[in-house]
Amino acid sequence: MIEVEISGFGKKNVTVNKEGNTVILDDISWNIEKKEHNIFIISGNNKLFEAYLTSIDSDRKKMTWQINGQYLEIKITSSIDKLLSDLGISSIGKQKINEIKAPMPGLIRKILIHPGDILDPGSPVLILEAMKMENIIKSPPIEVKVKKVLVEEGKTVEKGSVMILFE
Repeated sequence: MIEVEISGFGKKNVTVNKEGNTVILDDISWNIEKKEHNIFIISGNNKLFEAYLTSIDSDRKKMTWQINGQYLEIKITSSIDKLLSDLGISSIGKQKINEIKAPMPGLIRKILIHPGDILDPGSPVLILEAMKMENIIKSPPIEVKVKKVLVEEGKTVEKGSVMILFE
């Protein structure tokens, strides 16, 4: 048994039981069949939907679906996730990252963020040109908020110099 938080048709928390291709949601059995790579047919309660799985974020246990032209974000919480959260253990292993340093000397071609921006894990933050190649520098693998941008477009940086500070 898992808990699911659905955003899109109005926020809703539901308990879901899954047995094979059948999902029981709000006491209604829904059959889910894979049609193609990211296209599914959902049937139940005398209804039939074609659903598109548009994205999966396995670290955050979130999926985005498009059903009948509407986007739904589904966050999954298992009983183990809930237990760990209740015990205050769920944040263990999350690292705090305060800065991004230049991985190599180079020229700042483009800055893609601003102070105050909240960045999703792995978001592009700037383009650093080094050895005639453009390198996309990305945010850390956790959500962060930009505190300060210490570099300027068109300026050079040395390896190891701090470019971005996070709160």
